[in-house]
Amino acid sequence: MTTNETSFTLRWGILATGMITRKFVGDLLTDPSTRNVTDVSHRIIAVASSSSIDKAQKFIHEAIGKNSTEVKACGNYEDLMKDPDVDIVYIATPASHHYSNILMCLEAGKHFMLAVTINSQQTEHVIKVARQKKLFLMEAVWTRFFPIVAPLTKILRSEAIIGQPLRLFADLSFQVQRLIPNGSPRWAHSLYDHTLGGGALLHLGMYCVVWACIALMDDPRNCGEMPKVVASMVKTKREDGVSDDADGWKGEVDEHTSIVLTFEKTGSVAILTTGLALKTPKHTGLVIQGEKGTITAGSPAHPDSFTIDIHGKDPETHEYKIPPGHGLHLEADACARAIRDGKTEAEECSLDASLTVMRIMDEVRKQGGLKFQDDIESVRAGA
Repeated sequence: MTTNETSFTLRWGILATGMITRKFVGDLLTDPSTRNVTDVSHRIIAVASSSSIDKAQKFIHEAIGKNSTEVKACGNYEDLMKDPDVDIVYIATPASHHYSNILMCLEAGKHFMLAVTINSQQTEHVIKVARQKKLFLMEAVWTRFFPIVAPLTKILRSEAIIGQPLRLFADLSFQVQRLIPNGSPRWAHSLYDHTLGGGALLHLGMYCVVWACIALMDDPRNCGEMPKVVASMVKTKREDGVSDDADGWKGEVDEHTSIVLTFEKTGSVAILTTGLALKTPKHTGLVIQGEKGTITAGSPAHPDSFTIDIHGKDPETHEYKIPPGHGLHLEADACARAIRDGKTEAEECSLDASLTVMRIMDEVRKQGGLKFQDDIESVRAGA
């Protein structure tokens, strides 16, 4: 890895060894110079698996390769937490485990890149703990760090090329296999598993909500006012044969969710959809309409270009390619810079912004009647 001798190196601990972890680790190991970065770099100190040290060692060998001898393997999360060489922790555990995993890391004195919790009360609690301990905390919303965001925001705000943004459409939907073949009642994908905090909203729809916040919620004319929320859900039917709990938990996840956010102060509206049984049509995942024209982009989660279509003029396409890798290194670089500079959150993805998104999704779930079991929804006593 080629780095500037004066660059800051952030030392990572990795919890869990799934597919997204492989992508993240691959991005951490990508030479920063390939994205014109010279001020920060990354080093993986340890990898932990909750099931066995052998699984952690296998992951290190396969995902890290030639530098794997320098990385420690841990057979449980607690051993990684005790490692004094680990500055910050990244997790890729199921959403049902995020809240407890985050608290474990913060209580061990580790900075943390936050994965989405189940509800805003959990998010509020981990933010409170991080601030009390003066530790860095950031939600891992990679989209906020992509090269497209700053120029698109400038076009919407200071340049106002399309005039006042009045309507936003966003959809993020994947076609996911529901059940294991041959009549098994088990879910084939974790997004369909209610015991893991699955569903379209928390895992896909949140990116649509993020764009509604970037384009409309954060409009200075909105003055930070929360939108009015109207939502509906199509939920899965029970497949495991377990009867409903007395507290109303039905073991469902949202397969399709539709959301309308109305920003009354600016007279603007966001229409958001997400699902697990359909694919978002190409080039139509994000549409922002103003008085003078329209901006269209691709996937709300991973956009790298947008087209401006001003009334009476030819469309113009602007490309902002993501550097080599998956784009996960951009949020990691932001963590490194913030921690280097003694900050406890990143400007590009503030904790207040993350909390706003969670509060909107809480209201969507409330209106859709989606509730997970108590051990997933609960907040620790005294929070």
